[in-house]
Amino acid sequence: MRFIRLLSVCLVASSISGCADFYYDVIGRGAWPHEDDSLYSRLGGESGVNTLVNGWLDTAAADPRIGTRFAGVDMAQFKAVLTQWLCVQAAGPCVYTGPGMIDAHTGLAISDTDFDAFIDDLKTNLNANRVPTDEQKELLALLAAKRGAVIAVEG
Repeated sequence: MRFIRLLSVCLVASSISGCADFYYDVIGRGAWPHEDDSLYSRLGGESGVNTLVNGWLDTAAADPRIGTRFAGVDMAQFKAVLTQWLCVQAAGPCVYTGPGMIDAHTGLAISDTDFDAFIDDLKTNLNANRVPTDEQKELLALLAAKRGAVIAVEG
């Protein structure tokens, strides 16, 4: 009965998956089990992707090789958009509302070295969060496939 009352409240406030997570957290059963084998699920779902993106962008912003590129950037907005994008790329249940890769990077003059530094910062956070090797390789392959849409796109 307690579950039904909580579920009713959650249905009004959010999506069914959010309710399930809320219910499991409230009654102390831990995280809601993921029922698929998507990269999104294997990265830890919403919580895992949020943690990964937040750490990644914090590391990149502090990285002396590329940190100046983030000066004046609304990091909260950037984190939200990158989280959506990564969620979609990893077959998660998100909707990406940001610009396309080429539009997002046009005129930024991102070099191969900049891109590599950004990926190094991701690897640092993948390792810090103990993401398994197979998931790291899968995520890095997704990003490598976008390299051409990011590097030195002229405005």
